[in-house]
Amino acid sequence: MRKPFYKKSHGCWYVRHNGKDVKLDQDETKAYRIWQRMLDSARAIGDPDISVETLSLRFLAEHKQTLGERAYELLEHYILEFAAHSGTVMAKMVTPATVLAWVKGKTTWGDYCKRDGVNSVRRMYKWAVENEYLVRNPIIKVKTITPVPRHRLVANDQHKALIEKSRVSRPNGREFALYLIASRCGARPAQIRDVTASNYQSFFVDHFVEIAGKQTVVKVEHGMWVFDKHKTAAATGRQLTVYLSPCLQTLTKILMAKRPDGPLFLTVKKHKWTKDSAGKRMRKLRRALGLPEDMILYSYRHTFATNSLLSGNSIAEVAELLGHTSTRMVSQVYGHLDQHKRHLASAALKSAKKQQE
Repeated sequence: MRKPFYKKSHGCWYVRHNGKDVKLDQDETKAYRIWQRMLDSARAIGDPDISVETLSLRFLAEHKQTLGERAYELLEHYILEFAAHSGTVMAKMVTPATVLAWVKGKTTWGDYCKRDGVNSVRRMYKWAVENEYLVRNPIIKVKTITPVPRHRLVANDQHKALIEKSRVSRPNGREFALYLIASRCGARPAQIRDVTASNYQSFFVDHFVEIAGKQTVVKVEHGMWVFDKHKTAAATGRQLTVYLSPCLQTLTKILMAKRPDGPLFLTVKKHKWTKDSAGKRMRKLRRALGLPEDMILYSYRHTFATNSLLSGNSIAEVAELLGHTSTRMVSQVYGHLDQHKRHLASAALKSAKKQQE
């Protein structure tokens, strides 16, 4: 049920319900109160008039109080998209085919977005039954979507091509180039979008260098981004630390001086990058350069993990750098060593020699 609207010719407020314009009141405040009571009445068990739109509003209103900002934004995005698709259709009339047809029509969504969309709607309907908005769950048998794993890595020459192409692109060329440079640190794209000056911390380590034939102690700064709120915060109960390369450490300080408050990485209009805006920019660059379609921003995180393993770091160390609670994800998802056949051939040769000793 959409919000009330005013009919000037009738001098009264109305609401669209079940395909008809329902008269409310001439006074706007009173009209909205009546509309709210109509929404409240939809709570009755098995109410045949409850629409997907009304159910969505109720579901989001409750979860806005219990979810974090990022989790709620994602949930709201999918639920409102589904409500816009189904609207005044009675919630109990929705079928698994309805849900799958909805995501199938989202041609700009990838498999992961479609999976999250289906799961969000499933979550809403489960909640509706538990809270007695519906007698039964009509989509309980809807099948979730299993995305095809993306194993694409970003090679150095591809990264350089993306940076160069981004810099000459308008309107956010230089700004997105900085975003791509930051992506090489292995952080999740969401952390790069959210990082602020307050997330930066550093510590100093003594290094011995030889100057004029004498050993001298030099203090070297090591910078990092530290996040209290992150994907695995609830599971680990710990902060997430992203260790920065000297280049990214310098870039962070430059941006901190320019933007002491708010996100460090912004668009040319000083807007915060969103998942959609960054994804669209990456897609445009990728297609302009003829790069594989499965190369996405998250590929940089996969690349960081794989390169860390190739450089000799243990799986446990890489898992810690990525902020994972276990090594399983590193082993199954991020360790794309199959794309480095030379390294694997060398490892096999070492194993063979070891067996002959």
